[in-house]
Amino acid sequence: MISVVLSTMLGASVGATVTTLLSSKSGSERRQAFKKEMNELATDIHDVTSSIHQVKDALAHLVVTVQTIVPETKEEIETLSTEAKFQLEPRITRVNQAISQLKTDLENTDHTKK
Repeated sequence: MISVVLSTMLGASVGATVTTLLSSKSGSERRQAFKKEMNELATDIHDVTSSIHQVKDALAHLVVTVQTIVPETKEEIETLSTEAKFQLEPRITRVNQAISQLKTDLENTDHTKK
């Protein structure tokens, strides 16, 4: 990615330089235009380099954040899961007992009707 950006900038610079050298300007005008183009190129390279450093810093911060948040979130999920299991197991047992009782009552009702 970086090499593509730098290659593009270098290509543009070479094109601008050739255009400047082949233009119908005087020697001092060419030098001035060339100097201006080189200063603009230097500024562009500085801006790109600065942006790349900002992206690298942001990614490093993101990695640290993810490394911190993922284990904390996993721990919270495990805690919630344990709490839910603790609360649900007795309820499930009671529901299963009620179902068994209903089946027994239904069977007894069927036997009494016959």
